[in-house]
This record gives sequence, structure tokens and C-alpha cells, in this order.
Amino acid sequence: MPSTRHPYPGRPLKIGSKGPHVRELQQRLNTFRGVQLATDGEFGDATEQKVKHFQENRHLGATGVVDAVIWDRIFDNPAPRLHPRNPESRAAKLRRLREEVPIRQRQIKFSEGERRRLLERRLDRVTHAIDDLVTPAEPQVEGNHVRGGNPRERLVAAALAASRLDAEGRRHSFYSETGRWTVDYAITGEPRGYRSDCSQWVTSVYKAAGLPDPNGNGYGLPSYTGTLAGHCRRITRAQLRPGDLVLFGSAPPYVHVELYVGPGEQTIGHGSAPVDGGTTGILPEPHFYTAF
Repeated sequence: MPSTRHPYPGRPLKIGSKGPHVRELQQRLNTFRGVQLATDGEFGDATEQKVKHFQENRHLGATGVVDAVIWDRIFDNPAPRLHPRNPESRAAKLRRLREEVPIRQRQIKFSEGERRRLLERRLDRVTHAIDDLVTPAEPQVEGNHVRGGNPRERLVAAALAASRLDAEGRRHSFYSETGRWTVDYAITGEPRGYRSDCSQWVTSVYKAAGLPDPNGNGYGLPSYTGTLAGHCRRITRAQLRPGDLVLFGSAPPYVHVELYVGPGEQTIGHGSAPVDGGTTGILPEPHFYTAF
């Protein structure tokens, strides 16, 4: 409600003014937010500053002089804050936002390892999305590395190169589920004494294409069909794209993996001595996964 109206003294109040009207002005200004004035009836620097703050807040010009217009504005209006704020405090807003988050979501807690894996996967997806948008020249095979193209094109190029060299008798091919771990010879074939099987070869192809380890191990640990399924994301047949994985068997850890190269049902895998072509139906119970 408006406060009781005090009559204007008839002359402007400014620095040096004194008397009961100045005291009334100081009392009224003290109802506003800010520095509290001494109600001594003397219009000094502090009173002038508070008048200026009031004028600035109401867009009246910061003269520091109280004429009839300023007097009426000060005494005829409720005491607002000189600097209005959102009535909802920061703490209240945070509480409200927390309450709007679904309870089930708030209760989910991740270990440090799980949080790191989630962040790595998110970063991988962003990187691959950028690579898909910015597509350089056609993929070029250089030894056991593939340059150019987008990630999926590099995967397919590496797999096709390994299969072609094998068919021409120029790939050092054998099949072994034992031996030392390496992922550096996807295209030309591993030396004897190293492991060389289906999941090891698929992992090697991802490294040859310059992509993150689809097992989530940074290429430093031996990997299997089970680690591929554990780190990659399950998809449907309709979502399958070149570079995705086809794992076979009734349930994880599965028994075999092929790299889907398309079109149609075409895959390439290392299920025996050669790296050669297959299909998504080469074995019963195919399951589809993506590392993207």
C-alpha cells in the first residue's frame, strides 16, 4: 500500500539543505534497500547518494536533487528494492530443479570406471559424427594402416584389403587362439607365435582404421567376443551399417565375430586360417553390435 503522503517543502532539497523535511526524506529513504542514513535532518553526501540510487532505479536521472517530482515519487510509492531481484532465490531455484529431475535418475550412481567409460563412449560418438560430416578423400591402405575416408569406410577398406591379400596368397595367415597379443597386423597378417583369431582380427581392423578399441581396453589387453559385446552397443538388423559387428551364438560371450562390410549380407571374418568373406547367416543366431 502507498505510504502517507508528506507535503513537498516548496523548494528543492540538495546538498546543504537542513530541517524537518530533510529528516522526513531520510526516514523515507531508509525504508528502501541500501545504506541506512542518519536521520539528522542534514542533506549530506550519504543522503545525496541514496537519492541518486533511487533516481537511477526509476530512470529519473541521477541529479541527487529532490524536486517536487522526485519528492512525490519517493513518498507516493511503496518501498521497493532499489535493485529488484528475481523473487526466487538461487537456493530455492536449485531445490526446484532437483525436484524436477526424475527420482530414479537421481538415484543412479556410477563408479569412477563406469563414468569414465560413458564419457569415452560419448566422446567417440562425437568424434565419429564429425568424421562422418567431414569426409576426406577415398581411403588409402598404407601397410597396416588406412588413411582418408570416414571411419566406416576405413574399416571396410582394411577388411577388404586383408581378404584380398589372403586370396592372392600375399597375407601371412594362420589361425591360433593362443600366443602373444598384438593388433598391429590386421592387413598383412601376424607373425607366428602371436594370437590370430576372429576377435583379435576385428580388434586389429579397428586399430588399422585409426579408431578406439571396440573392447574399451585401449588395445593394451587381450580381447574376446565377450569384451566386444560388453563394450559395444546392441543394435537391430535394420540398424546394421558397414563397420558394425555380427556376433554368433546363443548368448554372450558368443562363439564367433565377423565384420559387416555390406552391401546386403556380406561380412568378412577370420574364423579359420584365411581372412575371407562370409554373410550375416554364416552361423546360427547372429547378433548385431556397433562401436559407434
